[in-house]
Amino acid sequence: MFKTLQDAVLRLESVLRFKPKASLDFLKKALEFSGIKTDSYKKIHVAGTNGKGSTSAFLTHILIEQGLKVGTFTSPYIEKFNDRIRINFIPIEDDKLLKLINYIFDLNERLFRVYHEKLSFFELVFIMSLKFFQDEQVDVVVMEVGIGGKLDATNILNYDVSLITSIGFDHMRQLGNTLELIAENKLGIIKEKNHLITTVGDAFIKQFRDYTLSKHATVKFIDKSLIEIVDEHYFYYMGEMFYSPLLGDYQKDNAVLAIEAILYLYPLIDLDTIRNGLRNTTWPGRLEKIDDLYIDGAHNEHAINALSRNIDDLFKEKNIYIIFSALGDKDIASMLQVLKGNNRHIILTSFEDMRFDSLEKFKTDSIPYIPEYMHAINYVRKIKNDDDVILVTGSLHFISEVRKQLK
Repeated sequence: MFKTLQDAVLRLESVLRFKPKASLDFLKKALEFSGIKTDSYKKIHVAGTNGKGSTSAFLTHILIEQGLKVGTFTSPYIEKFNDRIRINFIPIEDDKLLKLINYIFDLNERLFRVYHEKLSFFELVFIMSLKFFQDEQVDVVVMEVGIGGKLDATNILNYDVSLITSIGFDHMRQLGNTLELIAENKLGIIKEKNHLITTVGDAFIKQFRDYTLSKHATVKFIDKSLIEIVDEHYFYYMGEMFYSPLLGDYQKDNAVLAIEAILYLYPLIDLDTIRNGLRNTTWPGRLEKIDDLYIDGAHNEHAINALSRNIDDLFKEKNIYIIFSALGDKDIASMLQVLKGNNRHIILTSFEDMRFDSLEKFKTDSIPYIPEYMHAINYVRKIKNDDDVILVTGSLHFISEVRKQLK
């Protein structure tokens, strides 16, 4: 039994993150073994290369506005471990988290005695969330996929509606090195006679339609031409005006995906409830302004492309200092190529993570490398003009560390 939350989280985070697997059979056995029930609440599944977290946040806040008790499971966390499991967007309390970790380690030992196999880190945290949502008697759960879809732990449940936000290159080792393979993996969340709502581009429509037909499922493709952007916050969708507090044009896509999912599950909901829920949405690390700089968790080429387009719109003709760091398993060269521009100045830096490899090899005459990220930030603060913009990006883990330091 763990006595302190710090010891419990450290031990939990030392467990193997993901294990190679060909099926979810053992995890299904584990859930059955636990006795946890998931049939008393509605369930929304959110997959996609980017935009899962923001979409989950929009969904959660709309459902809260509707007066429902909402469980939300997301990853990774930005501020602290508790953020992965929330009730009405409030992170699980320390004492309840400690109790849950002790519960899951005991369950894992009992599983091993029976099946001679143990759960991985992500599987453990997923089962923890289900235990918590059962105990808290929630009305609805918003469940974010960890990686991919088909073999993700979250995929052992049957959902009332499934969402796929976008398809792009990320986690190619696990998902495949073509967009078609990545899409196929994410489509694996669709069960027989399910309903899918998606904002993927036209290039994927045939693949998505064929797959859902094979599952006797239905699919709704969001027509992005119906999203009329007014400014950085306001937009029209199907003739109705909405407000998104999250910056970036892609956040309007995520908001509309959430709107359509809510209308599918709760067709009689008042549009003002949806409007108020969107307006109240918070989600850290997405073009979030802290002090004199912006932080954004873009962590793959797909997300960096979207970020690049949006900073052009948001910061027209301004000099932008980009403090960049990323994990070693990312296509860093491609990400940096996207970020280059006449009014952009890139500074490479580092942060603490087991998967981090020095970015010094990417430095050039015009792209310096400053190992300590706070030194990099302070260097830019000294040389920039008042109208210049500082942007920190490249990794969710990186911006999480920067965010904690700044706050």
